[in-house]
Amino acid sequence: MKTLMLFLGLLLTSVSMNAQQSINGIWNTGQDNTTIEINSSTGKIHSSNNEKATIGKLIVKDLNKIDNAYKGKLYIIKKKRWVDVEFVPNGNSLTVTISKGWQSKTLMWNLVEKL
Repeated sequence: MKTLMLFLGLLLTSVSMNAQQSINGIWNTGQDNTTIEINSSTGKIHSSNNEKATIGKLIVKDLNKIDNAYKGKLYIIKKKRWVDVEFVPNGNSLTVTISKGWQSKTLMWNLVEKL
């Protein structure tokens, strides 16, 4: 009976930890007060002080969870191209690593609202 209770406790803890690792939410990019709303496998511009930003524009796609990270594509508006991206959640922050070839850049986004 104790073994069963221990197993159920570990199972519930594991499910709880996976739920905490979700990146679904509204994230502030730190640039022009731009926020991105991420749901499941895509992300769109939610709001921005940048007059050139198109609200609702698809900016993140093809997200897949791999271990504790999410990998997908991020649209770089200035360069008009999609690049590889990895999102790693850490509480109320999101480490965003953009990769293009052998170069990479790491940014930190902050959670505005959990969805």
